[in-house]
Order: sequence, then structure tokens, then C-alpha cells
Amino acid sequence: MEARDRLLGSISLENGLIISLYDRLRPVAGDRCLVQLLIDIPIPLDGIILDERPDSEDSVQAFLTHYGPELHYQLTKTRHFVPKQDVDSALSELQKEFTSASLAYLHHPAFGKRYALKTYEEWTEKERCRLAHTKAVSAAELAQR
Repeated sequence: MEARDRLLGSISLENGLIISLYDRLRPVAGDRCLVQLLIDIPIPLDGIILDERPDSEDSVQAFLTHYGPELHYQLTKTRHFVPKQDVDSALSELQKEFTSASLAYLHHPAFGKRYALKTYEEWTEKERCRLAHTKAVSAAELAQR
């Protein structure tokens, strides 16, 4: 989130998570604006990864160091080149679209846990690739000496 984002409101989910809705309105040209709705859901990580993954504790701790105590599920809905007089209705429409399309999915009791585990799996794969690349580069540098 940027400092200029304006909090529009919050929605409490049945699974204990809270959705924050932010207005990211930006002027574009003349009387036209970029209308954006940022949806942000902080997901606390306390115990989720350690309880669910058989990986080494070092890997889990590195993940927690990288992300901190919580992840943020974020989604941005956008309308481009909206006349200033239509900004409020465009923002309202984005909110309605989001709530009608996504709330049932986000209310699911396992949403936070599944998102955290998916993020952890993606992170571990990136780390594996990064470490393999670093090892290959080091080996290539040694071979050139």
C-alpha cells in the first residue's frame, strides 16, 4: 500500500481474516482518472507453515524472515481513463464486482492456511532455483581460473 491510498472500509470474514478495501485513485490526464480498488487481507503466519510442512526448520525460519509475521493476499481491480464525475460510481462498481465474485472463496475456513502454504511452496522453489544458479555460477567462475 502506498501512503496516498485511502481506506474505504473493512469486511470481517467468517474465517477470522479481515479484508481492507483501499481507494487508489490517480489522476491521469485532464479530467480522467485511473480508478483502482486494492483488496488487502493480512494472513498471520503463526504456526501455519511449521505445523503443516515437514521441511527443515531452517527453511521455514528463512521463509518467516523473508515475509515477516504475516503474508498479504492482495488483489487490484482497475478501471482506466474514467471521467472525474464517474469516479465514485466506478469505485462502487469495482467493490460490488469483488464482493459478488470473491467473498464465498475468501470466507472458506482454510483460505488463509492454503494461501500461506502455496506461497511457501512457491518461495521454496524460487530459493532452490536461486541456490542452484548461485552454485552453477560459482562453479563456472572456478573453472575459468
